[in-house]
Amino acid sequence: MKVNINPHRENKAWHVEADWVLMVLFYRLSYPHRHTDGAEVLGGSRSTCGEAFVFAINYIFNTYAPRLSDMSFFKDHFRHFAAYVSSIGCPHDNLIGYIDGNNQPIARPGGDGCVLQNLDQRDFYSRKHKRHSLLWQALCMVNGLVAIWGPYAGRHHDSAVLGQSQLLDDMRDLGIYLGRNYAFFGDAAYPLGTHCYPVYKAAA
Repeated sequence: MKVNINPHRENKAWHVEADWVLMVLFYRLSYPHRHTDGAEVLGGSRSTCGEAFVFAINYIFNTYAPRLSDMSFFKDHFRHFAAYVSSIGCPHDNLIGYIDGNNQPIARPGGDGCVLQNLDQRDFYSRKHKRHSLLWQALCMVNGLVAIWGPYAGRHHDSAVLGQSQLLDDMRDLGIYLGRNYAFFGDAAYPLGTHCYPVYKAAA
């Protein structure tokens, strides 16, 4: 099967095998590298690999966006996730995955002489990382699938993003539906609660 890729340039649309686009996507996401490296392994040029990757990402987001952050799609598997985590020695029998935030650097937004743009700069500036950024939140489940929320302005803390994502509300509702509360594990940036178990440093 072939797909039609149009990188928003006149008369530049081209056809390519869907399997090759899928390989570009997987290769690009497997580890950090440049599109030049992918072109050497998979064929094509640096620009075609880049356009194929953007096409694949946009297709997934436009087609499956509701599923990227809807925990109800995974609720039937919570029991199996928790059973596996417990079987490998975890003292809890209701954990389904691990949550963390990702801070992605961006160029400084706005420009000189514009008050609103200067306010945007402060919104996107992360004092922790000392840079302008976007913040994403991801919950990686036991089977390797990842639910994603974002992007959020970089100034936010991981715990604030957790509140804005309404993930805790969704987990509460699913717990009522399933008849049992399930939780996820996070680092010390997240608050302790019924559905979130953060790690704490052991007392000396």
